[in-house]
Order: sequence, then structure tokens, then C-alpha cells
Amino acid sequence: MLKAKFICIFALLTLISGCAGQAPASGWSGPTVSGGTLYVGSPGGRVYALDAATGQKRWETKIVEEKSTIGLYSSPIVGEGLIYLGTFEGKVIALDAEKGQIRWEFKTEGAVVATSLLGGDTLSHRDTLVYVTSSDHKVYALRAQDGSKVWEFKTGGQIWGGEALGDGLLYIGSFDGRLYALNGESGDKVWEFRAGGAIASTPRLAQGVVYFGSLDNKLYALEADSGEKIWEFKTENWVWSQPLVSGDRVYFGSLDHKMYALDRKGDKVWVFETGGAIRSSPLLAQGLLIFGSGDGHLYALDQETGKEIWRFPQEERLAAIHSTPSVTQETLYFTSYEGKVYALRAEDGGQLWEFEMDKEG
Repeated sequence: MLKAKFICIFALLTLISGCAGQAPASGWSGPTVSGGTLYVGSPGGRVYALDAATGQKRWETKIVEEKSTIGLYSSPIVGEGLIYLGTFEGKVIALDAEKGQIRWEFKTEGAVVATSLLGGDTLSHRDTLVYVTSSDHKVYALRAQDGSKVWEFKTGGQIWGGEALGDGLLYIGSFDGRLYALNGESGDKVWEFRAGGAIASTPRLAQGVVYFGSLDNKLYALEADSGEKIWEFKTENWVWSQPLVSGDRVYFGSLDHKMYALDRKGDKVWVFETGGAIRSSPLLAQGLLIFGSGDGHLYALDQETGKEIWRFPQEERLAAIHSTPSVTQETLYFTSYEGKVYALRAEDGGQLWEFEMDKEG
């Protein structure tokens, strides 16, 4: 029943994104690059390790059940020589980064959609924690070494977004409409803030302020230590994208098809409109703001003016791009909803290689 409800909502998001008429894929895991290797999850439920320079496959490991029709939505994170990834079936899985062997599994009672977060004392292997959210209404803190549970915290609704961590506090949003600040070591609640709608956005922490979007069509800025609201900004549709903060600008996308740039007071600086809903979170590379859209294009804008510098592809279009791109040196990596991984030059969007992942389990 729970999975059926998720599938319906994801199908709705696909339609909102302007992808009606295309065969639906089952996953939007984004790529992560570490040590010359690109790691990514597929619609067919496999984790791939690719050579970041060439796109050649190094290994692949299937981590979902054989009969599963749902792929991977969370993006891999890398640390301690392991790769951590959540599945729609509710598992958190750690794989050996070099060979892809499964090292441990932890089972939640709901789907794990968001990308997890490494925290704690990362210099001490035993004290490193993996923070995981689930649609079972809970956030978990697991030991990175073996997956044992340190604590859990239950909210009043499903959790689709990830976490932000800073100064000992862990920030998460829930479908109960609240943003929570928890003690990162104990899981005890420090404060909560009530928004006007469900929260599917992953928060962003910057200079003592936590930013997040809500399904009430707003972006919020709160005092990180107290949860006091500083300002809110209203768009014309859900805000699912994780905000990006750089200098005196806050960038985020909305399902109203627009990418927004605000100043740190919450005033609009510029707006850029695409042809589809924006769930992808933006990143900065070489002075360019880069993000994907449901219209099947990856966009690169001048971060100061919002002027389009390039888009990929220029004339054609891909399936929707919901995942957040990754960048290393001068190369961009991203996945499309059709199950392909692309590598582009960040400067001009020229394609370097592409890799087609499996679409079926």
C-alpha cells in the first residue's frame, strides 16, 4: 500500500515535469565522484562504478530484490572506503568502494528516497555516523562501520528529503510540515518550526541560517540555532529543490519551472524560466549555475545575471533531469530519467561520454 502511494506520487511528479507520453523510468539517483571513480544507482536497482574520465564500467552490484520494479532514487555517498545508498524497499546498504561487495545492510520500515549524510567524527571510523531518512516517518543515525543503530527520531509524517548538519545540530523536514533541529549525537529534539505545507526539500545550512523549501510553494530562511523565521519567499508551485547558497545569493528551483536567485534578505535578484518542473538542486562550476529541468535539458546560467550560457542538449531533449549534477575539476556529470549517465565539459556543455545503465532489475 505504501509503495503504491509512492508510485502514484512519483508518476504525478513525472506528469508535472512535462514528461507525459514518455515511458516512466523508476529512479533518479544522481552521480557521485570520488578518487577518479563515478558511483551511481540505476533504475534497475544496480550500483555502478565507472571510470570518471572515460565512462568505462569498473563494477556493478544489484542491491534490490529480484522482483522489484522500483529502482534507486537516493544518490551514493562515499566515505570510510564504503559507498552508502538507500533503496525504495527501505534498506540502507554499504558497499566496498573498490569491488562493490555488500558490507552491511540496515532495514527501515519505509522507502529511502533521499541521499544520506555522513557526519560525526569522520577521523575516527567507529564514531562516523550515517544519517538516513525514511518514509516510515523516521530519521536514523547508524554507525558507518557496521550499520548498527545509534538512535532514531520519529516525526509525524513521511520523510522524503535529506539532512543538513552543522554545529552539532541535524536539520530535517517532514511531511508533517515541520522542520526539526535535532542533537546530532543523541537525536534529541532541540527545536521545531511549522511551515505551511509538507517538506520534501533537503535543507541547506549556511552562515547560521537554514534554508528549505516546502509544498506550500515557499522557500524559508530560519535562524539555525533557534528556528526563528527570518523570511519566506513565495513561488507558484512546490519547492522541492535543495537551495544553494553562495556569497550573498540563494539559488533554488521550483516546480513552477523556474530557477530563482534571491539575496540573503529574501529579495528576488533574477528568475530564469525553463520548460519543465525543477526538482534538481543547482551547483556552481566555473562561475556557472548548473541544474537540470523536467523539460529534458541541463542548463548553465551566468550566476550573477541569470543569462543562459549553454544548455545540453541544444536542440534535442533528454528525459527529465531530476537528480542533482556532480562536478570535479572541469567536468560535469549527471543522470537523466531514461537511465543514462552523461559527462560534459563544464565550460561549454560539450559531451565527453555517456553510459547507459540498466532499466530493469
